[in-house]
Amino acid sequence: MAVAATTTVRAKGEWWRPLHTYIGRNDTVRWLNPTSRVHHLKAYGGGWTFSKVLDPGASVSRRFKEGGTFQYRCVRHSALVNGMCNGMCGLIHVT
Repeated sequence: MAVAATTTVRAKGEWWRPLHTYIGRNDTVRWLNPTSRVHHLKAYGGGWTFSKVLDPGASVSRRFKEGGTFQYRCVRHSALVNGMCNGMCGLIHVT
């Protein structure tokens, strides 16, 4: 029996680190905001929904049950141009 894991993605300035996160099915991603800025984490594309405001020092988690690639961004520190994210954007790859 495999044990589910939690991977942390951190806000660093106006970037998510790591940019690409690789996890297995049923693993959890935890977004952490150790900065002094407010970040609005939001899913885009790929048919998934997620939207949370991360105040300084806050974190939020989500478990991924299905495989695929999941895109997210900070609404305050990124822009979508022709469906492409520029700025504080990230990808989760679930195998």
